Amino acid sequence: MIAACYRGRNMADLPSETTEIINKLKQQSLNIVNKALALELTIFELFGETDATIAALDEMKSAAENAESSYSQLSLSSFKLPKLNLLPLVICYNY
Repeated sequence: MIAACYRGRNMADLPSETTEIINKLKQQSLNIVNKALALELTIFELFGETDATIAALDEMKSAAENAESSYSQLSLSSFKLPKLNLLPLVICYNY
C-alpha cells in the first residue's frame, strides 16, 4: 500500500515566506490602486477632462485596473498554490 506523507506539515500550508510575499504584493497592488485613482481625481479636479488630460486620465484608470487585477490574481493564487505545493510530498511505502 502506498500512502502520501507530507514531512510533518499539511499540504495546504504554504511556507510563511510565501504567504508574506503574497501579502506584501497584495498590499502593493492596493497602494497602486489608491494612488492611481487619487491621481486621476486630482488631474480631473485641477484640469478637467480635456484633450490634453484624457491620455493621463486613461493611463491612471488603466494602472488602477491592472493593479486590481493583480490583487485578484494574488488572492486566488493563495488559495490555489497549496494544492499545487507538491514539493514536500514523499511517497511512503507501507507493507
